[in-house]
Amino acid sequence: MKILYYNTSYESFQQISALLNTINIPVVWIQQNQGYLTIDDLIKQAPIIAEPCTLPDISVMIFHEMSDEQINEVIALLKQHGITIPYKCIVTKHNQTWRFVKLFQELIEEHEYFNTYEQLKQCIAQVSELHEADYCEDSWKQYETAFMIGYFLLQKQSSVDELKSAVQAINTAKAKLSKKG
Repeated sequence: MKILYYNTSYESFQQISALLNTINIPVVWIQQNQGYLTIDDLIKQAPIIAEPCTLPDISVMIFHEMSDEQINEVIALLKQHGITIPYKCIVTKHNQTWRFVKLFQELIEEHEYFNTYEQLKQCIAQVSELHEADYCEDSWKQYETAFMIGYFLLQKQSSVDELKSAVQAINTAKAKLSKKG
Protein backbone atom coordinates (compact mmCIF):
# COMPACT_ATOMS: atom_id res chain seq x y z
CA MET A 1 0.00 0.00 0.00
CA LYS A 2 1.31 3.39 -1.01
CA ILE A 3 0.49 6.59 -2.80
CA LEU A 4 2.38 7.99 -5.74
CA TYR A 5 2.20 11.78 -5.68
CA TYR A 6 3.16 14.16 -8.44
CA ASN A 7 3.66 17.87 -7.88
CA THR A 8 6.49 20.12 -9.03
CA SER A 9 6.86 21.45 -5.48
CA TYR A 10 8.95 19.43 -3.04
CA GLU A 11 7.33 21.40 -0.21
CA SER A 12 3.91 20.17 -1.34
CA PHE A 13 5.20 16.61 -1.35
CA GLN A 14 6.59 17.04 2.16
CA GLN A 15 3.24 18.42 3.39
CA ILE A 16 1.27 15.52 1.85
CA SER A 17 3.80 12.96 3.05
CA ALA A 18 3.77 14.26 6.64
CA LEU A 19 -0.02 14.36 6.70
CA LEU A 20 -0.45 10.83 5.33
CA ASN A 21 2.29 9.54 7.62
CA THR A 22 -0.16 10.22 10.48
CA ILE A 23 -2.31 7.38 9.11
CA ASN A 24 0.66 5.20 8.14
CA ILE A 25 0.42 5.60 4.39
CA PRO A 26 3.74 5.99 2.60
CA VAL A 27 3.99 8.52 -0.20
CA VAL A 28 6.39 8.32 -3.15
CA TRP A 29 7.19 11.60 -4.88
CA ILE A 30 7.05 11.52 -8.65
CA GLN A 31 9.44 14.14 -9.91
CA GLN A 32 9.08 16.02 -13.15
CA ASN A 33 11.95 14.15 -14.81
CA GLN A 34 10.24 10.80 -14.14
CA GLY A 35 7.38 11.26 -16.60
CA TYR A 36 8.63 8.57 -18.96
CA LEU A 37 8.89 5.92 -16.24
CA THR A 38 6.15 3.31 -16.02
CA ILE A 39 3.77 3.26 -13.08
CA ASP A 40 5.33 -0.10 -12.09
CA ASP A 41 8.79 1.47 -12.05
CA LEU A 42 7.54 4.35 -9.92
CA ILE A 43 5.88 1.93 -7.47
CA LYS A 44 9.07 -0.13 -7.17
CA GLN A 45 11.13 3.05 -6.96
CA ALA A 46 13.47 1.43 -9.44
CA PRO A 47 16.81 3.21 -9.81
CA ILE A 48 16.26 4.21 -13.41
CA ILE A 49 17.90 7.20 -14.98
CA ALA A 50 14.97 9.10 -16.38
CA GLU A 51 14.75 11.09 -19.59
CA PRO A 52 13.88 14.76 -19.23
CA CYS A 53 10.12 15.29 -19.33
CA THR A 54 8.08 18.41 -18.88
CA LEU A 55 4.74 17.98 -17.13
CA PRO A 56 2.18 20.60 -16.10
CA ASP A 57 2.17 22.00 -12.58
CA ILE A 58 -0.91 20.02 -11.51
CA SER A 59 -1.11 17.66 -8.54
CA VAL A 60 -1.80 13.98 -9.21
CA MET A 61 -2.37 11.26 -6.63
CA ILE A 62 -2.19 7.58 -7.58
CA PHE A 63 -3.44 4.97 -5.11
CA HIS A 64 -1.65 1.62 -5.10
CA GLU A 65 -3.07 -1.45 -3.36
CA MET A 66 -5.49 0.53 -1.22
CA SER A 67 -9.05 -0.33 -0.26
CA ASP A 68 -11.98 2.00 -0.88
CA GLU A 69 -12.07 2.74 2.84
CA GLN A 70 -8.40 3.73 2.87
CA ILE A 71 -8.84 5.93 -0.20
CA ASN A 72 -11.87 7.61 1.37
CA GLU A 73 -9.90 8.16 4.58
CA VAL A 74 -7.08 9.83 2.61
CA ILE A 75 -9.49 12.06 0.69
CA ALA A 76 -11.31 13.04 3.90
CA LEU A 77 -8.01 13.86 5.64
CA LEU A 78 -6.87 16.00 2.72
CA LYS A 79 -10.22 17.80 2.62
CA GLN A 80 -10.08 18.37 6.39
CA HIS A 81 -6.74 20.15 5.87
CA GLY A 82 -7.98 22.19 2.90
CA ILE A 83 -5.95 20.25 0.33
CA THR A 84 -7.55 19.63 -3.04
CA ILE A 85 -6.04 17.22 -5.54
CA PRO A 86 -8.33 17.11 -8.58
CA TYR A 87 -6.49 14.36 -10.43
CA LYS A 88 -6.65 10.99 -8.70
CA CYS A 89 -6.65 7.40 -9.89
CA ILE A 90 -6.01 3.83 -8.85
CA VAL A 91 -3.27 1.60 -10.21
CA THR A 92 -4.85 -1.16 -12.30
CA LYS A 93 -3.56 -4.07 -14.35
CA HIS A 94 -4.48 -1.97 -17.36
CA ASN A 95 -2.51 1.17 -16.46
CA GLN A 96 0.43 -0.16 -14.42
CA THR A 97 2.60 -0.60 -17.51
CA TRP A 98 1.82 2.88 -18.83
CA ARG A 99 4.37 5.62 -18.65
CA PHE A 100 3.38 8.28 -16.12
CA VAL A 101 3.09 10.91 -18.85
CA LYS A 102 0.44 8.76 -20.62
CA LEU A 103 -1.53 8.24 -17.40
CA PHE A 104 -1.28 11.97 -16.70
CA GLN A 105 -2.71 12.78 -20.15
CA GLU A 106 -5.53 10.25 -19.69
CA LEU A 107 -6.43 11.83 -16.33
CA ILE A 108 -6.54 15.32 -17.85
CA GLU A 109 -8.74 14.12 -20.73
CA GLU A 110 -11.03 12.17 -18.40
CA HIS A 111 -11.34 15.16 -16.07
CA GLU A 112 -12.23 17.42 -19.01
CA TYR A 113 -14.78 14.88 -20.26
CA PHE A 114 -16.57 14.55 -16.93
CA ASN A 115 -16.57 18.32 -16.31
CA THR A 116 -18.11 18.89 -19.74
CA TYR A 117 -20.59 16.04 -19.18
CA GLU A 118 -21.67 17.70 -15.91
CA GLN A 119 -22.03 21.08 -17.65
CA LEU A 120 -24.31 19.49 -20.24
CA LYS A 121 -26.36 17.80 -17.51
CA GLN A 122 -26.81 21.19 -15.85
CA CYS A 123 -27.92 22.75 -19.16
CA ILE A 124 -30.46 19.96 -19.60
CA ALA A 125 -31.72 20.37 -16.02
CA GLN A 126 -32.27 24.11 -16.57
CA VAL A 127 -35.03 23.43 -19.10
CA SER A 128 -37.46 22.91 -16.23
CA GLU A 129 -36.99 26.59 -15.31
CA LEU A 130 -38.36 27.69 -18.69
CA HIS A 131 -41.92 27.54 -20.01
CA GLU A 132 -42.53 27.15 -23.72
CA ALA A 133 -45.65 29.33 -23.55
CA ASP A 134 -43.48 32.33 -22.51
CA TYR A 135 -41.38 32.34 -25.70
CA CYS A 136 -41.84 32.96 -29.43
CA GLU A 137 -42.28 29.75 -31.38
CA ASP A 138 -39.20 30.08 -33.60
CA SER A 139 -36.79 30.81 -30.76
CA TRP A 140 -38.29 28.03 -28.64
CA LYS A 141 -37.90 25.52 -31.52
CA GLN A 142 -34.18 26.37 -31.81
CA TYR A 143 -33.74 25.97 -28.07
CA GLU A 144 -35.71 22.73 -28.06
CA THR A 145 -33.61 21.32 -30.91
CA ALA A 146 -30.36 22.17 -29.13
CA PHE A 147 -31.77 20.70 -25.91
CA MET A 148 -32.79 17.43 -27.60
CA ILE A 149 -29.40 17.02 -29.24
CA GLY A 150 -27.74 17.56 -25.87
CA TYR A 151 -30.11 15.14 -24.19
CA PHE A 152 -29.38 12.40 -26.74
CA LEU A 153 -25.63 12.97 -26.43
CA LEU A 154 -25.91 12.28 -22.72
CA GLN A 155 -27.57 8.95 -23.51
CA LYS A 156 -24.73 7.67 -25.70
CA GLN A 157 -20.96 7.53 -25.54
CA SER A 158 -20.16 10.99 -26.90
CA SER A 159 -16.82 12.67 -27.41
CA VAL A 160 -15.82 15.66 -25.32
CA ASP A 161 -16.03 17.82 -28.45
CA GLU A 162 -19.63 16.71 -29.08
CA LEU A 163 -20.52 17.50 -25.47
CA LYS A 164 -18.83 20.92 -25.64
CA SER A 165 -20.68 21.72 -28.86
CA ALA A 166 -23.99 20.75 -27.26
CA VAL A 167 -23.33 22.94 -24.20
CA GLN A 168 -22.48 25.85 -26.47
CA ALA A 169 -25.53 25.27 -28.69
CA ILE A 170 -27.91 25.10 -25.73
CA ASN A 171 -26.43 28.22 -24.12
CA THR A 172 -26.56 30.10 -27.43
CA ALA A 173 -30.15 29.05 -28.12
CA LYS A 174 -31.15 29.94 -24.56
CA ALA A 175 -29.58 33.39 -24.92
CA LYS A 176 -31.56 33.90 -28.15
CA LEU A 177 -34.93 32.95 -26.66
CA SER A 178 -37.43 35.73 -27.39
CA LYS A 179 -40.20 36.40 -24.91
CA LYS A 180 -43.70 36.75 -26.29
CA GLY A 181 -45.38 40.11 -26.33
